[in-house]
Amino acid sequence: MDHRAVEIIDVLFGGLPPSPHRRTLHCHHEHVAPQQSAILPPGTRTTSFRLEMGFTVPSAQILPLNFTLTAPGNGPTHAVIVSGDGCWLNVSDGMLVEMLNHGFAFALFNRTEIAPDAPPSPDDLQRDAQIYKISPESTFGAISAWAWGYAHIAATLREMPEFAKSPIAFTGHSRGGKAALIAAVISENCDFVHANNAGVLGSGSLREYGRGGETWQALAMQFPHWVGPRLRGLAVDKKAVLPFEQDDLLAEIAPRSILITQSADDLWANPQGTRLIVENLRRRYEKAGFAPKVELVTRAGAHPTTDVDWKALIAALQRSLKSGG
Repeated sequence: MDHRAVEIIDVLFGGLPPSPHRRTLHCHHEHVAPQQSAILPPGTRTTSFRLEMGFTVPSAQILPLNFTLTAPGNGPTHAVIVSGDGCWLNVSDGMLVEMLNHGFAFALFNRTEIAPDAPPSPDDLQRDAQIYKISPESTFGAISAWAWGYAHIAATLREMPEFAKSPIAFTGHSRGGKAALIAAVISENCDFVHANNAGVLGSGSLREYGRGGETWQALAMQFPHWVGPRLRGLAVDKKAVLPFEQDDLLAEIAPRSILITQSADDLWANPQGTRLIVENLRRRYEKAGFAPKVELVTRAGAHPTTDVDWKALIAALQRSLKSGG
């Protein structure tokens, strides 16, 4: 990650959590779907893991992170899709089966187990979670903490022999989409990233909002626990302009593939500003000599992730694999 990206992450999100001194993976439970399973394809393996991240400074502490991995039972795993939206439960049984039938494994964790995301109230920074106590002097917010969780699950998957060579895709919805995109910026183990209706500080512009779009000032004031102190300080001035645009940060993902799914009716998530950022990223990719790897898929409807969005992810990931990444 270059110096510019580090500075932007510091301004927007308060930097990043520290790296653990060790990671230890424990398997809690494994289930293999029987032949008569009405939902999952026969042989599907669902495994519950507990990832323990150990810290020795300033004191010995262990931060646990639980995730569930559902993998095809027959044939190779072509890719692993990692989602931190275990708190949303936005994956239908049908879409999970479709992933498995295409040879995709699905790793799901609840990002709010890392950093809380209680209903917002003014000046509530929600810093009682253990991740903040590990580094009391740090200023990172919840989005950075969630992105950090994606990155360490991906690093753990890379260390598992059965997934060592499988491409890893991050996906997230709304605030989870913001975290997935930042995770792609900071994680060298991410090969593909998808964000759905991620809006400002995610896939949307920091300057162009369109009708009804959420501004970065509104986000920082309503969800102060998501961001860092520098952004909270700047947000007091509703007319303040940041010295960078969101594609300045997301360009760090290149040359890896980016898929943005966006509802044209979700004005708060800023479809107009999202289109601008996608266009800017496409120009950056082309100027750097990379094949077109930035895709925007729009639909009608409300904010939540739908099967249409999951199908777009599955199709785009297939295309990415066929093109060699």
